[in-house]
Amino acid sequence: VFADPPSTVLPSRTLGQKAALERYNAFMEGAGEVLSALESTPVSSQSSSSATARPADGGAPAAAAVRHHKYLTNSSLLHLQLRDGTLRSHVLTQLLVVLKYLAGNHASLPTGPINATPGGDAARLTQQINKGQVKQLAALDRRARDLLRATSGPDAVNLVSWLLKEREAGWKVWKKNRCMPALDRAGPPDVSGRDVRALLLSGRKRKARAAAGGA
Repeated sequence: VFADPPSTVLPSRTLGQKAALERYNAFMEGAGEVLSALESTPVSSQSSSSATARPADGGAPAAAAVRHHKYLTNSSLLHLQLRDGTLRSHVLTQLLVVLKYLAGNHASLPTGPINATPGGDAARLTQQINKGQVKQLAALDRRARDLLRATSGPDAVNLVSWLLKEREAGWKVWKKNRCMPALDRAGPPDVSGRDVRALLLSGRKRKARAAAGGA
């Protein structure tokens, strides 16, 4: 779900409402279990990102003693990773990104086949289900932010909030303006994204010709 929410938990041409709802509910349940596990396991004082602050005596940062269990694959060793502030920050940040995406596309959330009673309003029932889903997403979002604040401090929460709100809005406007101005090339501001793609393509062609000549 972290890698591709649209094709994983949202209805599409290849994923029906019923299957999407099952996956969505499984994701929400799993996200809740992850948050509960983090809430019941306090972050290590040595692995917390806040420990990177330099001591008052001018000594080395306490974070130098952090043990990052990055490559543990045995599930029985997971308890070691739950106390790792870096791991917690990564997981919580990714979860906040997904929750923000799903909340922003709440009209597309799966509701499953609606079988309204005779005389009932199926559209109204769908709206009620959707409102409940939005509340669930908001509740998980609050829990994730509280955990991130406890792990990495308020600055980390503020940064993620700004990125998800301001930068995402700016990105959408930039895409709507056909990638103008180009962000990946130094030059005049009126260079379009199409010009950049053409330049990259010509560079690949030159490399291919050079490789063929060398062979």
